[in-house]
Amino acid sequence: MYYWKRKGECDFVIKEGQKITTAIQVTYTLARKEEEIKSLLEALHKFNLQEGIIITSEEEGTEIKEEKTIQYIPLWKWLLT
Repeated sequence: MYYWKRKGECDFVIKEGQKITTAIQVTYTLARKEEEIKSLLEALHKFNLQEGIIITSEEEGTEIKEEKTIQYIPLWKWLLT
């Protein structure tokens, strides 16, 4: 697990072997939703990933931005996976 930063920052990127396989943003609330999405999308484009995760306190759902899938998962539910 790593932290990644360019213009924005992605809280966690998970590397398997030599390849980044997952990008995760963590935020308590989505008060700054567009900023969180922008940073996650930057990492998704950089590492050629089709989907990313935003872990929140309560929000749950999925949306498509710039042809990338963003999953919103409450922390308690993510910890069960």
